[in-house]
Amino acid sequence: MHESFHLEETLPLPPGTSPFHVRGVIYASIIHGVGTLPGGMERFLDELVDVRVRDFMRQKFQFMGWYDVYPALPCAVAIARLRGRPFEAFVREAAKDSMLRLVPSMFRIFSRLGGPRLAAAHAPRLFQTYYDFVDLRLSRVGNEEGTGVITGIPRYVAPQIINHVIGIIAGALESLGATHIEASYRDVTTNGSSFGVELVTCRADFRWRLATRGLRA
Repeated sequence: MHESFHLEETLPLPPGTSPFHVRGVIYASIIHGVGTLPGGMERFLDELVDVRVRDFMRQKFQFMGWYDVYPALPCAVAIARLRGRPFEAFVREAAKDSMLRLVPSMFRIFSRLGGPRLAAAHAPRLFQTYYDFVDLRLSRVGNEEGTGVITGIPRYVAPQIINHVIGIIAGALESLGATHIEASYRDVTTNGSSFGVELVTCRADFRWRLATRGLRA
């Protein structure tokens, strides 16, 4: 994890009050994953350090409703700890699995019609659908590699959001038939502020191999 990131499990603001939001499907996916833990939801709630996050996670999330993104970080930290997984690896795997479970049909259409380049053209719109603050710009997409810039991320939740975005893209590539997917982020810098909150930006790099069937160049 980048040296400037910290996994703070106590929210800097009361849950539900930050100006940065995600669709409820993100939290619904967290709850879906919690269901496979020994002890289920109650064990997960007990693991949360901030009691305010426990109350936040007891609500029923509407898939396309907007919710405060800040509680997503302590939730991911707690689940990674319960699963005995490194934080970044866990967030990426969970995001990839959610992508493969929830929206694979969209990317199968891309596979038939235009492969990774067409999928890349639609990726920024996908993230704008699920976050009201993330800006993803893909600067280069080749047959087996791509590079993009992720901006507009509040520093507090950046360790979770950056890895979540990377996991979603990896899931999209896998649903297209890509194999041996490698993903990383670099060049983490401060990039202004919004609502008095410091924002960060980073560059994300992807490499993959084309399957015999599936991806088109």
